[in-house]
Amino acid sequence: MNTQPVDLLIRDATIFRMVPGEEPLKHMDIAIHQGAIVAIERTGALEVAASQTLDGSHCAVLPGFVNTHTHLAQVLLRGTTESCGISSWFLFNRPRVQKLTPDDVYWFSLLGIAEFIQSGITTFADMFFFEDRVAEAVSQTGIRACLGQGIISVPGAEAIYGPPEKQVANAVEFALRWNNAAGGRITTRLAPHAIYTLSEDVLRETAAAAQSAKLGVMTHVSEADFEMDFTRERYHATPSEKFGEWGFLDVPFLAAHCIHVTASDLDLMDRPGVGISHNPTSNLKVRTGRADLPRLIERKQLAVGLGTDSAASNDSLDIRKEAYLAALIHEWPEGTNAARQCLDMATREGARAIGLSDQVGTLEVGKQADLILIDLDRPHLTPLNDLARVLIYAGHSDDIISVIVAGKLIFHNRQFLTLDVDRVMQAARQRAQRILN
Repeated sequence: MNTQPVDLLIRDATIFRMVPGEEPLKHMDIAIHQGAIVAIERTGALEVAASQTLDGSHCAVLPGFVNTHTHLAQVLLRGTTESCGISSWFLFNRPRVQKLTPDDVYWFSLLGIAEFIQSGITTFADMFFFEDRVAEAVSQTGIRACLGQGIISVPGAEAIYGPPEKQVANAVEFALRWNNAAGGRITTRLAPHAIYTLSEDVLRETAAAAQSAKLGVMTHVSEADFEMDFTRERYHATPSEKFGEWGFLDVPFLAAHCIHVTASDLDLMDRPGVGISHNPTSNLKVRTGRADLPRLIERKQLAVGLGTDSAASNDSLDIRKEAYLAALIHEWPEGTNAARQCLDMATREGARAIGLSDQVGTLEVGKQADLILIDLDRPHLTPLNDLARVLIYAGHSDDIISVIVAGKLIFHNRQFLTLDVDRVMQAARQRAQRILN
């Protein structure tokens, strides 16, 4: 009898593949080889010779979580603001962010990635500055990311990042250089900040560059009242309407927030390749409002994922907390399985929102082996009456015992395998003290 060699076998687990309409499956084995899932079968049915075997008998195995919107290096500003609106938050945040050096961005990115990994996030979308250093951190730690070099025009920015036109060119160069790097774990987009922080000429140039270079775009859309007032006064339209007019919706497009979108905005955005990132904690904390999530996910083609936004406006980078909050704060129709909806957003729909659903987001043969093992043998998860509800409403980040990306263990038995977390925390403390003082 011939046995197939595989790199990793997870035995006797409860797997939640996150395939539409499918419930968790008990007593299952998952075989992983050369970074991909090669088989999913009932325990004992696979004829494989594994280089490494993990016991999943007390675990749930899920696709890794997807964080669809963050500014990773702003973990610097965790715990610095509260009880203020977004305008005051910007005034506090901006001068401190502008003190960040490329090395600062690298070390704070490592710190944020450590938090991602231990909370089960295997893929994230990040838009920031000195994004080369974020890419280096991603490459070294084994996580997966969609990255965009920021483009912005606000007081103080041009002295650091150059004029906006030069920023567009730099963003394109970054995207082309890093796309599909780190064994395919890094994908890239252009990342203009927002309609209110860039001129029409620069935004048109960015859209044209995205189309010419065949790149996607991620940006903030309809986040705040002042943004809506600005756009109505300047353009006599909504942000979504202008982004559509300028050609942004003709390329893969990720819109963060979308709190104040209209029904016609959603009609316009309901097309393949367009995604929304819902960021409930950040939106509540900086008082920008609450997106109508049940209305957003009703669309046929529009993908809606979950995002933490930055630790400057959230404090936490735990996507499960976003799923918990999203399941609670919205007026779901009675009888809705909100927990399953939000778990979908944290996995399959998040992957679809950032254009990676062909690679990650569900556990299927042929897809990348990005998955997490969750310890179910814990008092706060007992009894396990419904897995989705228990994970969303009762789960903790430290329930996650192992994290695998592209078939490689990067976190196992609650220990980091690809970074020296003590060294990272020490460096982050020293750099934060210098910048905040």
